[in-house]
Amino acid sequence: MNIEDYREYCLSLGEDVEEKLPFTAFRYASGVLAFYVHGHMFSFFDCDHFSVITLKCQPERIEDLKAQHDCIGKPFNESPKYWIGVNPDTAPDELLKQLTRNSYEIVKAKYKRRAPSNSSPLQLPQRGERGLTPGQSSRFKIYKLENKQEW
Repeated sequence: MNIEDYREYCLSLGEDVEEKLPFTAFRYASGVLAFYVHGHMFSFFDCDHFSVITLKCQPERIEDLKAQHDCIGKPFNESPKYWIGVNPDTAPDELLKQLTRNSYEIVKAKYKRRAPSNSSPLQLPQRGERGLTPGQSSRFKIYKLENKQEW
């Protein structure tokens, strides 16, 4: 699969997918394109050297996948316990799509945005109020600056 087809596939996974170049401040990683769901990466690769796509994977599947497919190896700059590296030149398109969707689903499930609750928002004390009920004492003392000097 070529780089443009892979990019289009990642963006087609859902409305919640974002693409970014997060490492532009680093000289050797400025061309890394990452795909995010709920603000967390699920896939990334170097646009200048499209030879490894790094994907999230279930730890119990990694060794079996490596044994079954020569195109799966070490991830780029991530923990090999949770991530895999896939060679897009030698990986069958369907396998690459399946592994990418799996990565997307793992991250999406882990970082699913919670719907706002129906409970009332936290009410903070207004300026000048201490927010204490009768009988409670504050753990902090409030000091007043009496002779404030200009610097």
